[in-house]
Amino acid sequence: MPTYRPEAERFWEKVNKNGPISHLGTVCWLWTAGTDDSGYGKFVTSRPERRMFLAHRWAWEQEHGLIPDGLTIDHLCDNPPCVRQSHFELVTRAVNITRGRHQDSYGYLMNGLVSCHA
Repeated sequence: MPTYRPEAERFWEKVNKNGPISHLGTVCWLWTAGTDDSGYGKFVTSRPERRMFLAHRWAWEQEHGLIPDGLTIDHLCDNPPCVRQSHFELVTRAVNITRGRHQDSYGYLMNGLVSCHA
């Protein structure tokens, strides 16, 4: 029977807590493993069955529980690989779209890395 490391241990070893300082004035915690085409981190759980989560959603749900129906996470820092919960706000999809931020206008590169900006 295989032994599994705790998911939280596997998750947090993939996070760089020394990321860039966001326009919020605090450091982004960057997901350093696989990402999707938009730069959001991907995390695969190991039990009871393998399941893929967006890393920021997994981080939120470990602390706060399931995201209620009709709500989504808005990255207030505008940095898709960030998994720092204090950079998140639960909002409706409509609000998230209305707030729509364009990566280039905030200094973010298409690969999810942050360029220097003040």
